[in-house]
Amino acid sequence: MMLGAIAAAAKPARRFFRNPLTGVWDIGAMVAFTRNSAAARIDKDLGAKLRAARLAAGLSQIDLGASMGISGTQIQKYESGSNRMAVSMMIALCHVLKLDPMAFLADYFPQR
Repeated sequence: MMLGAIAAAAKPARRFFRNPLTGVWDIGAMVAFTRNSAAARIDKDLGAKLRAARLAAGLSQIDLGASMGISGTQIQKYESGSNRMAVSMMIALCHVLKLDPMAFLADYFPQR
């Protein structure tokens, strides 16, 4: 009976997951999707610029998050590119860091 309990415990629980590509709900293990798209690269680039601006202002992630009303963890997620920054959040961050939003976006709008 002990072996049966161990075997049952070793079985992964079946849960419903939504496939982020198709939007279809499925039963089984969730497949890890990597973010290698152009949008993901932009998120990482903007995050690196946010980190540089934060460090130049002499702020920690916790201090910047507190001034924004969000957690330092959320700032870390923006900086790593794992969470996408909304435009409204970028504008608010620019106000706190005293930056022009084009400091983040200029590379994506070349001079014509």
